[in-house]
Amino acid sequence: MNIVAIVPTHDRAAQLAHTIASLQAQTTPVRILVVLDNCNDNSADVCNSADVEYFATVDNTARKAGAQNQALARIINTAD
Repeated sequence: MNIVAIVPTHDRAAQLAHTIASLQAQTTPVRILVVLDNCNDNSADVCNSADVEYFATVDNTARKAGAQNQALARIINTAD
């Protein structure tokens, strides 16, 4: 079973670090995909430090749902 945790974020680097750590501590392996939704903080640095996959949204005007939809499209396009 493959589990993917989609984590949309907008300028919440401090909370993001805690969320990533919690997901990495799970006993079942989880693919973590962080969606940087128009971030202006150091969220990308947090992702790099934690060695997790991330990408920035492109032209997202649909807020959190739009960020999640872009992530889902990315997951579907990279499915095994």
